Amino acid sequence: VVQPEEEEEKLVQQEEEEEEEDEELELLLEEEATLIAEQEELLSLQANLQARIEKERTEIDELREEITEATNSRQTASPPQQNGMDSSTSSTSSTDSSSDSSSEDEEELQDILDDLIKENQELETKNSDLSLAIDKERQRCVQLKVQIRMLQRREQQGCAEEAQHTEQPDRSVVKPVTVDRETTL
Repeated sequence: VVQPEEEEEKLVQQEEEEEEEDEELELLLEEEATLIAEQEELLSLQANLQARIEKERTEIDELREEITEATNSRQTASPPQQNGMDSSTSSTSSTDSSSDSSSEDEEELQDILDDLIKENQELETKNSDLSLAIDKERQRCVQLKVQIRMLQRREQQGCAEEAQHTEQPDRSVVKPVTVDRETTL
């Protein structure tokens, strides 16, 4: 015959084990919900970034077409000059002045090109820095969105639990009562 005190201890121990299992299960469910929310946010971000990449690729293709058209129109507008001199139409003085002028133009163009290359490198560095900063902010946003969703989930669960408690009396608080040595309620 099992003693009522032993039965009571077994019941208390069993309830404690069940509570621990429930708490562990609750933690695992919350972790699962967190991971699912994070995955959904990351998938949304991925779709957004893929759409932007496609848009950028389209713009790149359009710019390449414009460059090709501009290059073709420039080549057809000014045919390449011949390296040889036509002695019947030009004199030595006009050749000297045009070569001085063209070398000045070339130097000026080279200076402009160098400035543009330097500016382009600076802009690429800034672009890279900004891209890294944007990526960090996106990661922070994903984490904040996940936290918000988890808080909303907890709030909804809290409201649902309150509704259950008001509808039903709490049976988990009921403890066995010993009326006599052989009867336990």
